Amino acid sequence: EIMEVLVNTGTAALGLLVSPNIPTSQSIAIALHMTTISSTDAGILVKQVLTSILANPLPLTGPELASIFTIVHKAGLSDKDVPLGHLEALAERSIRNGCLLGIEPASLTSLALSHAKVRSGNAIPSAVPAAIATEISRRAVDLSASQVAACALAVRESGEGDTFKACLETLGRELEYKLAEMDFDGWCQILQAFAPGPAAPVNYAQVANLACIHLRRAYEGDEGGGVSFKQAVGACYSLAKHWDFPRDQAMELMEKLSKSIRQFPVTSLGDAGSVAHLWSVMKVSDIPLFHHLLSCISSTRNGDILPVQLRKLVLAIRLQPGLDDDIVGRFVIWCTDQLARQLPMRSVPDTANMLTTASRLAAISRTKESYTALKSLHLRAMEASIPGRVYTTHTASAKLLNAVTLLGDADVLADLLARLDVPRSQSHRAFGNRSVLLAFVRSCSHLTRHMRLQQETAVHLESLRKDTMMLMMEKERAKDPSCKCVSCRAKLEAAGGGED
Repeated sequence: EIMEVLVNTGTAALGLLVSPNIPTSQSIAIALHMTTISSTDAGILVKQVLTSILANPLPLTGPELASIFTIVHKAGLSDKDVPLGHLEALAERSIRNGCLLGIEPASLTSLALSHAKVRSGNAIPSAVPAAIATEISRRAVDLSASQVAACALAVRESGEGDTFKACLETLGRELEYKLAEMDFDGWCQILQAFAPGPAAPVNYAQVANLACIHLRRAYEGDEGGGVSFKQAVGACYSLAKHWDFPRDQAMELMEKLSKSIRQFPVTSLGDAGSVAHLWSVMKVSDIPLFHHLLSCISSTRNGDILPVQLRKLVLAIRLQPGLDDDIVGRFVIWCTDQLARQLPMRSVPDTANMLTTASRLAAISRTKESYTALKSLHLRAMEASIPGRVYTTHTASAKLLNAVTLLGDADVLADLLARLDVPRSQSHRAFGNRSVLLAFVRSCSHLTRHMRLQQETAVHLESLRKDTMMLMMEKERAKDPSCKCVSCRAKLEAAGGGED
C-alpha cells in the first residue's frame, strides 16, 4: 500500500522521502522496494532519492551502503542517472568511518556482489573493492556456504591485486569446511571465481577440482532430474573458463550436462552459445547436442541476435565435424531472417556491423538455400541502407569489404563497389583516425587475395587502394599494406612469401 501511494502521489511522495524527518535508512528501504515496480514514476523517485542521499555528506552504515549499491544495480542505473563517482566517494568515507566493522554476513555479501556489478568496466581507482575484500577475508568463518561462493565471485570480478588473491585463497580454504551446505548454483559460482588467469589464487586448481566433483555428484541418483536448464547452462558457462582442466574429469561432467540440456527446449541464442562454447574450448565432439541446439533455435519464432553470441556459436559449429548440412542450413536461414527484420539500418556503419555478423554464417553455410538467403540479405541490406552512391568512411567501407569477402560472392561485391563513395582527396571532409586508411588498404589486399575478381572489379578495387595510399603520410605508407590475418599469412607462406 505504501509503494502504491508513493507511485500515485509523485511529487508529494518525493518530498516525503527526501524530508529530513524521514530517517535515511527508511528512505533507502522504501527506494529498494520501489525497484521492483516497473513504472516510470517509480524509476524517477528512486533516482531522486539516491541523488538526495548522495548530496548529504554524512557517512552511511554498512547495511545502508549495501542497499544503495543493490538499488543502483537492480534499477540498472548509470552515471547519466546518478553520479556514481559521488557514490564511490561516499562509500570510501563510510568505510573509513568504520561501517564494515561488525557488519552482518548477509549485508557484507550483498555489498560485495552489488558493488562488483556496479563497478564493472569502471577504471576509476577506488579503495572500496580492496577494503571489502579485506573484510571478507577477516569474516570468512562467519559466512555460510552460499555466501562464500557469492563473495568469491564478487572478489574475482573486483580486481587482480594481492589483496584479492589472498581473499580468494582464504575463501577456498574455508570452503572445505562447508562442502555439505553448498548447492549447485554455489559450485557454479566457485568454478567462475577460481578460473585460471592472472587474478587466480594459488589454490585455484584444487578448489575448481572440488567444484567439478560436487557438480558431478549433483547428477548422481536421479540423473540430473533435479538440475534445471538454467543451472545446466550456468555450469557450462562456468566450466568453459577452465581450459586447463583434466580432460577425463571435464568430459565426465560434460556428458551429464549434455544429457540434461537435451531434455529442454533451447530458445535463446545466448544460452546455445554458452553451451556450445564449452565443447569448443574442450575440443570435444557431441553431434546430438549440437543438432538439438540448432534445431530448437531454428524453430523459435523470434529471437535477438547479438554478435558476440552468434560468434561463439558459429565458432563452435565450425569445430564440430559431421553435423547434418540441412540442420545447419536451416539455422543459417533462421539467422538471416532475424537479421533481415532489422532492415533498414540507421546508417552505413550500422549496416557494416550487421553484415559483418551475417557474414560469419557464410563459414557454416553448406546448402544452396542457406547461401541464397545470405546473398539476398547482403543485397537487400545494401539497397536499403546505401541507395545510389553514398559517402562512406574508410572504417565502414573496410568492414563492408571484409563482410563481402567472407561471403565470397562476386555479384554482391560488384554491387557494393558501385555504391561506395570513399574519400579520395585531402580536401574531402575529415576521414577520422588516420590508422583507418591502412586498415582499408589491407581490406582491399585481403579481398584481392581471397576472391576471384572480374577484370572491371579488380581495376576499380586497385584504383580505390592506390588513391587511399596517396592520402597516407610517408610514415604510414612505409608500412606493409598486405593483410595480416591468419589466412592471408598462410597463403603467403604457401606461395613462398610472394603474392599468389
